[in-house]
Amino acid sequence: MRLMESSDSREIRGLVAIYFAEVIQRSYHWFINHSPADYRQVTANWSLVVGFPEKEFGNSPLSKAYEDIAHLAAKLCLVEGELTLATVQAVRDSPEAYNPFFPQSRIRFYPEIAAQLAGYVNSPFRKQGNLLLIDVGAGTLDVSTLILHGDQTNDIVSFHVCDVKPLGVLRLLEDRLNRIRETYPGIE
Repeated sequence: MRLMESSDSREIRGLVAIYFAEVIQRSYHWFINHSPADYRQVTANWSLVVGFPEKEFGNSPLSKAYEDIAHLAAKLCLVEGELTLATVQAVRDSPEAYNPFFPQSRIRFYPEIAAQLAGYVNSPFRKQGNLLLIDVGAGTLDVSTLILHGDQTNDIVSFHVCDVKPLGVLRLLEDRLNRIRETYPGIE
């Protein structure tokens, strides 16, 4: 939420990058420790797919922040030891080097709503026909209408409406608290 309000803050970007890098590191180590032996004998090609709370990825300040964070996280996931803001600054200032774990060609950005739709389409529980996909997130409310049709091997998805508004649960909670304070002055 702080990133959405202050997307230009290097400190907030650094904290989010640390979080992303730790998730990547833990996922990687879990996979190595729990995957079947056959998987451990091959070189895995990992991709970093980042969903962001806007309709499309572009030149907005938030899109630029997510891009910076993803590239920082990809570099940070190679760092051994504790990740701190000082580590982020050192990585940020280091010359760009090839990252075998996440080369730039395998870092992709998608609107959250598109990622959710992809998850639904690939689900064995999906139903064809007219669909209304609603996601109430922490910061945004995403609403899409679409038609899913096709046969057992091909899915065709027709988007009709896709809208993202800053009406997530935290915004609704803030609004409700403000209304309570207006009605009952002095309540905190």
